[in-house]
Amino acid sequence: MVTALCLPPLPVSFIQTAIQPLSRPTLKKALIDFYGIEQVLWLGDGIAGDDTNGHIDDLTRFTTNDTVITMVEPDKNDENHAILNKNLAQLKKMRLFNGKQLNIAEIPLPEPLYFENHACPFPMQISMYAMRL
Repeated sequence: MVTALCLPPLPVSFIQTAIQPLSRPTLKKALIDFYGIEQVLWLGDGIAGDDTNGHIDDLTRFTTNDTVITMVEPDKNDENHAILNKNLAQLKKMRLFNGKQLNIAEIPLPEPLYFENHACPFPMQISMYAMRL
């Protein structure tokens, strides 16, 4: 699983920037060929204030072959509410390679911690929940 923000279409070469960026199908094929996996599941953007540029483990993580935990934000006024709702909707539509629907456990995005008036991201939060399951 990967986010579109973390792995956007990339130039084929940093030197030859005029070359057409790699498409999602091309990236998907490269990931499948390189890692020997059966499929790639794509989510949208990462959370606001994310210092990892959308790494999937800030949002969603597999706990078993067919189960994921994912962050949700119930406060409709929070800037992460729409982002996380969109990702949740995408997860609910996804099917595994065998056609099975994902089992999804929702966990709340924690309250931010502040350092010098800036909200700090929570890259390890979902990992801590995953270790408890």
